[in-house]
Amino acid sequence: MLIKKKRFGFFITIPILLLVLSITMQSANYTDSVPLPVVLSVTHQPVVVTSQTNLTVTITFDYDINVTGIQIQYCQLEPAFTCHFPKIDMIRTGNYFWTGSFIVLEESGIIGYKLHISLETTEFVSPNETDYLGYDNIVEPAAGEFYFSVELYTTTETAPVNFGLPCIALTFGAIVLLRRKMRSIRKV
Repeated sequence: MLIKKKRFGFFITIPILLLVLSITMQSANYTDSVPLPVVLSVTHQPVVVTSQTNLTVTITFDYDINVTGIQIQYCQLEPAFTCHFPKIDMIRTGNYFWTGSFIVLEESGIIGYKLHISLETTEFVSPNETDYLGYDNIVEPAAGEFYFSVELYTTTETAPVNFGLPCIALTFGAIVLLRRKMRSIRKV
């Protein structure tokens, strides 16, 4: 008497392999299909910037689920175009907010910064055009290189001399002396 062996192993293994392959392909497609986050704003504080100012840059997204890191590239734009290295890392300070800061080293001129945004699958730079977010401080010092520009204010070490108070005091003193002289002449 012959006993037939049933071969269910083959029929179970194929569906499991197809299921694993399907899940793997879907998860790969999911990360590729996640759209780039939209930058809502890029700001810096303080507004008035001088040499040795600690400039803080903040970027806000509509979402930042797949943002893995952001770095600030800080450069002098005028009078000479030179960049500082290394790039400065920004940190996530809240939902959709990233912040980083650097010390301004230049004495005068115009500085600029741009943000290198790393995602799970790609990266992009902000700003990437002269009409970025409708801001009017975007400059292009080299072809295809866009920066948020910041004009440096220079501080004066000496205040202008104020002649107003001394002139008033001298005039008043002269009038008092003249009146005394006139009184002494009348008494004689």
